[in-house]
Amino acid sequence: MEFVFEDKIINCMDEDILLDTFYSMYNDKKYVQCVLYIEKKLSAFSNKFYEVMILYLNALIASNNKEKALKLVKEELAMPYIPGDYEDKFKQIYHELSYKEKEAKDFTLSIDKIKEILETYDDNIYDNKLSIIRAIIEMSKLNIREFIDSIQIFFTRRLRNIYKVMIIDALRSQGVNCDFNFMNGDLSASINPVTSENILESKMYASIKALLEENIGKKDPNLLSLASENLMLYLSEIFPTKVIPSEYHFIAYCIHRYSAKMYGLTVNENELSSIYDIDNRNEDKMLSKLETACSI
Repeated sequence: MEFVFEDKIINCMDEDILLDTFYSMYNDKKYVQCVLYIEKKLSAFSNKFYEVMILYLNALIASNNKEKALKLVKEELAMPYIPGDYEDKFKQIYHELSYKEKEAKDFTLSIDKIKEILETYDDNIYDNKLSIIRAIIEMSKLNIREFIDSIQIFFTRRLRNIYKVMIIDALRSQGVNCDFNFMNGDLSASINPVTSENILESKMYASIKALLEENIGKKDPNLLSLASENLMLYLSEIFPTKVIPSEYHFIAYCIHRYSAKMYGLTVNENELSSIYDIDNRNEDKMLSKLETACSI
């Protein structure tokens, strides 16, 4: 018998109402129903995406679909950024499932394997990219000081900068107070994780995001969420270089334009440049950098 969805739930776009409805299903032990509705309405969530994902994973587990739950939580943990509170919840779910699923053994890496990945793996093929991200995740759960030598090698290799920024964040979170030789392309810098600025807490991130919020606002929260993520990826790609205030409007314009294209939206470039009050200039180089930054 085919499951029949209620129109009032399917047509609802209010995240709070939907979340309350799904929690009610879960609390009433209607786990399969909860899973089906979340899968149907997941795209409606932006501000509360991570909260509904946690509920979704728990509903999958409760409905004995642990294999799918494990696959999804692995994908979430492989993302370049997860809010701290939710990252802990994803890790907890992962660890609970990993003890019960044989396939999870492949995700757990030994110390020697992590060092090997950091020192030798390139990132020009998809499987290697996943291995690097997984190695960083696993290393972040251990005493990261055991990997200092391998990290220094990693920082001087020609690899995507986002991975290096992820490690800087992990080092900072464990209070590693020492200098590293950090290379981004031909740029070389001395970086101390403790004194370096967290991109998401930086003034340039806050200022550019404010411009995106002002010009995208509540009109399209999904586009705003995508643009904010692309901003983080772009700033990670150019780290430790900083954007000067006079460039904020231009960067916001390019990210708005690029994110709209990713989202399948057509924008009037002249109108958009007028909104952000920028001069006519060649943005091809900036858009090319964005394409690289967002291709992880």
